Amino acid sequence: MSFAARLFDLFDARGRRRVLFVSTLILGGAMLEAAGTGLILPFIALINDPTYLERQAILRKIFQETGLATPENFSVACAIGLLLFFVCKNAFLSLMIIVQNRFVHGQLVATSQRLYRAYLQRPYAFHIQNNAAILLRNISNEVLMVYMHVVMPVLILFTEVVVVIAIFLVLLWLSPIAAIVSIAFLGALSGGFYFSIRRKIRQYGVDQQVNNGERIRWINQALGGIKEVKVSGREEFFVSTFNFYNSAFALASRKAMILNQMP
Repeated sequence: MSFAARLFDLFDARGRRRVLFVSTLILGGAMLEAAGTGLILPFIALINDPTYLERQAILRKIFQETGLATPENFSVACAIGLLLFFVCKNAFLSLMIIVQNRFVHGQLVATSQRLYRAYLQRPYAFHIQNNAAILLRNISNEVLMVYMHVVMPVLILFTEVVVVIAIFLVLLWLSPIAAIVSIAFLGALSGGFYFSIRRKIRQYGVDQQVNNGERIRWINQALGGIKEVKVSGREEFFVSTFNFYNSAFALASRKAMILNQMP
C-alpha cells in the first residue's frame, strides 16, 4: 500500500469527502495568490511611471471606460480596487486555513476516539496480553504525531507547492525587480502580524499542555482499571470524558495553528 493510500485510510467517511473540498479551496487560494502577484506589480509600475498607462492598451481602455478625469484619479481607483482585492483574498485564505485546521484536528479527534473506544471494547484477555503503556502511547501520542507531523505538513506542503507554481507562472510574465519589492512588502506585513499574535499563541500552547495532560490521565484511569470499567459497564462514561478534553486540546491546537498560518 502506498504512502498516499495509507494516509487516506486514516480518515473516516466524512473526512474522505472533505478532502476534495479542502483541495478545491487550496487551488482557489493558489489562483488568488497568483492574481495578487499579477496585480500588484503593474500597480507599482503605474504609480512610478506616468507613461505606463499610455503604453498598456488594456489599462488605457479601462481608463477610458471608467470615465475618470485624470490618470491620477485612475491610480487612486486602482489602489482602492487593489486594497479591496487583497482584503477579499486574505479573507478567503484565512477561511482556507480555518477549514484545513478544522479538517485535520477533527480527524485527529475522530481517529483517537475510535482507537480509544476500540481498546475499551476489546475483551479483557486483550488487555492482559498488551502493555497498557503501549496502548496509552498509541492513543495519546502516536495519533497526535501522525496528524501533526505527517498529515498537517503534507497538507501544508501541497498548499505551498500549488501556490509557488501559480506564482512562478505569473512571474515568468512580470518584472522580477517589482516582484522582489512586493515580496519585501508582504514580508514586512507578515512579520508585524506575527509579533502581534505571539501572546495568544503562547496561551493556546498552555491550553494544549493542560488538556493533553487531562487526556492522558483519563486514559490511564480507564486502561489501568479496565477490569472495573468492564464490570461496571462504564466504557461510554470514560469515552465521553476523554473526548471532552480531547476536543478542548484539538481546539487549542487548531487556534494556535490558524494564527501561525494566517496570511
